[in-house]
Amino acid sequence: MKTLRDVNLPKTVVDTIPESVARECSVIAVTQTHDLLTIACPDDLFGPRDEERVRFILDRPISWLRLPRSEIADAIQRHYVVDGAIDDCGWTMRFQC
Repeated sequence: MKTLRDVNLPKTVVDTIPESVARECSVIAVTQTHDLLTIACPDDLFGPRDEERVRFILDRPISWLRLPRSEIADAIQRHYVVDGAIDDCGWTMRFQC
């Protein structure tokens, strides 16, 4: 996998990482085979301590896929949707008291 921009990741895989962890650590799960979870992480400023922290939180074997931080942020925004949120609706309301 070279890019996340046009990939729709399976919800069951994405949900292996809680949204708060994904956003705080800038990571997203991309594949899962048996016990091994492949996680996309930033290719900048994401070192061994960050890897150890995520591995500790998830308590499972992980392989790392280094990608640009902006690409991961976009994927997180697309795949973690707030329930009831309406994106790009185009409608506006005016309220007058």
